[in-house]
Amino acid sequence: MKKERGRPKGSVKRTELFFACHKKQDGTFPGQMKSRMEYGEDGNGHVRGFSGHINKASVRVTFNFRKAIERENSKNNKFADEIVSVQQEFEEKLEVKASKRRRLEERIGTFESREGRHGINMHHASPSNVSFFMATRDSPPLDGVRSRNCIMKDMYGRTVAYGSIQLSGVAPEGFYRVIVDEVIRDDVQLFMKGGTLGDISSGETIIWYKSLTCFG
Repeated sequence: MKKERGRPKGSVKRTELFFACHKKQDGTFPGQMKSRMEYGEDGNGHVRGFSGHINKASVRVTFNFRKAIERENSKNNKFADEIVSVQQEFEEKLEVKASKRRRLEERIGTFESREGRHGINMHHASPSNVSFFMATRDSPPLDGVRSRNCIMKDMYGRTVAYGSIQLSGVAPEGFYRVIVDEVIRDDVQLFMKGGTLGDISSGETIIWYKSLTCFG
């Protein structure tokens, strides 16, 4: 079959182009292609000679998809702004927490310097100075004073909380009733009740060993 060369004269319809591209050498069409063809002239919303057609419904669907994509992009931008806002808020809270920690460390340093002047190293307690600490710090508050500031220690001599002795009420023998002002180590176990110091709120009253209580 001799191929024709050159540019065709006149107009070439899409249908004719489609047919020419999908013919066999013998001039026939494959059965599958033949069943998918649409015959006739091109019209509004239709492109003849293809396996499908464009109509107003499909155009509207495309529009809806485009709007949905725009909405998703808007949501993503809003979500990104919210992430930035939360991150800034988190950083501000970290800064506030760091500032509180610095003030707390300064306060602890003040108390430790007082203890150092008494010749007792509370962070590296040996059996001798612990026994000395228990014997000398077991002094009750002055009579007639309703409350007195105190430092609460653990068995290793570490400061675990600050508070004030509450003289009203009855405490078990060997214990003080202490109003907690500030907790330093929230993982320390409470005496005679479950939980830790981390479960105690500021202003709450607990009992604490007299031998582990000192006065600044």
